[in-house]
Amino acid sequence: MNSTPTTDMDMITEQSAGLKILLEPFGNEGDGVTISLEGMLTIEHVTEIYQKTEMAMTQFARVNIQLSAVEEIDLSVIQLFFYLQILADEAGNHLNIQHHLPQGLTDLIDKSGLDFTTQTP
Repeated sequence: MNSTPTTDMDMITEQSAGLKILLEPFGNEGDGVTISLEGMLTIEHVTEIYQKTEMAMTQFARVNIQLSAVEEIDLSVIQLFFYLQILADEAGNHLNIQHHLPQGLTDLIDKSGLDFTTQTP
């Protein structure tokens, strides 16, 4: 990965070609973290997304994944979200996925069986 990490006190941002990942803790000391994903959520970036999310789940009991400004999402990332939900359940963590995706894309993801429980406007 050819990324340019930047930090701002409690926030970490990494950006590589086509993908931006932002990790931002929320709540009181260590309550949880929000991982914002933007850009190309494709097989080329699935390892980066997995590594950041898995790291967050080892440090926080509550992890929110926020999808916004998604240009593309493919089956590999949808499968990764399934796997991350299994890991969270096994570890007793809470994993929530929020999104700003067009309804057509949301419908396709819902047909895959992945529960996007929260859609934000």
